[in-house]
Amino acid sequence: MFDGISETLTGPAEILVEGDRIARIERSVGRPPSARVIDLSERTVSPGFIDTHAHLTMDAANLALQTLQSSAAKALKGLSLAREYMHYGFTSLRDLGSVDPARVTWFDDEMEALTSTAHQLGMPVAVHTGAAEGCKQAIRFGVRSLEHAYLIDGEGIEMAEPARSYIVPTMQMTQEDLHELQTGTCHVRRCGNFGATMKGSSHLSGCWPEAG
Repeated sequence: MFDGISETLTGPAEILVEGDRIARIERSVGRPPSARVIDLSERTVSPGFIDTHAHLTMDAANLALQTLQSSAAKALKGLSLAREYMHYGFTSLRDLGSVDPARVTWFDDEMEALTSTAHQLGMPVAVHTGAAEGCKQAIRFGVRSLEHAYLIDGEGIEMAEPARSYIVPTMQMTQEDLHELQTGTCHVRRCGNFGATMKGSSHLSGCWPEAG
């Protein structure tokens, strides 16, 4: 069993579920006589996965056609994808609605107004940005996460850690990305070397890779 906290797998263990909640996890939970027993001794049990960057209502393969669809049709498409996520073990999703620019698209006073209002309401701010300057602008104004951050530089990575801004790289691996990852020039590896915090994500937008 992987509990999401320990660095190694634990077990064997028993998990007692009452209603739709996990009540106890112990080597032996003293299960009630009426309990239904599901034997998962040949499997690895873990908490539900979290995808921090998805686009449930965007069909990347048919964007032109999708613009003609109603909001209800898009919502049903998103529901279908959410159910697919559940099938693969994801129980929490963070849906991001727009695409990322390759340059700074907000003035500082606009960013100040947006983030200060969000903070006043207790809402975290996620920023789609690929540009290095856009990443640093977002960090300066206290955003919770940087989405994509393809072109983030060393200065931006150093700023992210003390600001507690998460980096959600959403890498779509190409041969060029693989080469950069192997040579240590990939921005994702640089983030780790600087100690910045990264979050896992799929950047799903209307398609699923074949399960292998």
